[in-house]
Amino acid sequence: MEYFFWCDFAGVNQFDHREKILGVSKLSAMVAACGEIIMYNSSSTDYEPRAWTRVERMLGYTYTVSPVFVYLDDGYPETAVDIDSIVASNTQAFVKHPQTGQLMLILRDPAGDGAQVRDDRDRQWIEGLADATLRATPLNPLRNVAALVFGETLIPLDTEHFSIDVNARERLQLQRQMSLTQKEADGPE
Repeated sequence: MEYFFWCDFAGVNQFDHREKILGVSKLSAMVAACGEIIMYNSSSTDYEPRAWTRVERMLGYTYTVSPVFVYLDDGYPETAVDIDSIVASNTQAFVKHPQTGQLMLILRDPAGDGAQVRDDRDRQWIEGLADATLRATPLNPLRNVAALVFGETLIPLDTEHFSIDVNARERLQLQRQMSLTQKEADGPE
């Protein structure tokens, strides 16, 4: 399987306002072309309060075919995911599902609830996209909520790949160590 990345900031002109509007007009279609969304949780930058980030999450949960977002953070693939620690560090953005223990992202209002807008000219586009997305019929056939509700809708986050990759990396390191130990034991050729 091949993976391709669309980087929103690089894909929409940030300096020419006319070009930016044209890029924003295509956001729904660009997100609909994606198979899944990566939700990156940075330890150095708080993306959650950004209005554009919140809109992109709404778009992703409505228009991609995957009902879950792929969770990544700065520890990938070195350190296993600690869901309790993630939730404790940002209770406004994350919760732990009470039955499954799965990490969930709280969908928050991109036009309110402490949302940050860097350029006030963007506010109308953010509100327009949010409104259109709230009224949209989801392309995501597995989205398990009929309507998006800010502060209540929870987006499932896939952390299983994280654990699998961390374990695979640890096994590979162990195999390399064992191979080196065996070569040292065998001595020179």
